[in-house]
Amino acid sequence: GFLLNGNFEDYYLEFNEKCQPIRVGFNEKCFLNNKDEEFPLIDSKILKLSHNMFDDDAIILYNTSKVISIKNTKTNYTLTVSFKDMKYLGLWHMPKTDAPYICIEPWSSLPSREGIIEVFEKQTNLLVLEKNKQYTNTWSIKIG
Repeated sequence: GFLLNGNFEDYYLEFNEKCQPIRVGFNEKCFLNNKDEEFPLIDSKILKLSHNMFDDDAIILYNTSKVISIKNTKTNYTLTVSFKDMKYLGLWHMPKTDAPYICIEPWSSLPSREGIIEVFEKQTNLLVLEKNKQYTNTWSIKIG
């Protein structure tokens, strides 16, 4: 997570390229509910922060660009997270609070669906490696 000084609403998130994210649908117990929907951005790049956007818990997105920055409308503060090898992006803070932080979490897979026992090897959003194979994943954070 990243502690945000000052007024939370002065901060916004900006993707480095235009995109049309899709929000992963979750039920109230944080299981997938198969109700993914478009997640609108300003000018296809910008998401203004507000505390109530996290009232239903985390926002998990896919179909985004792979670089996102936290910026402030009143300062030159910038923090950039690059996640070229990750399919999903999690954004959250403690629901229904005025928490002074935001967590930016690149994800490579998603949780399960409620009440469904799935064969682990057949889950569509998990990384699967053949015997003796390696997987390398990189992400970075830049403060400026």
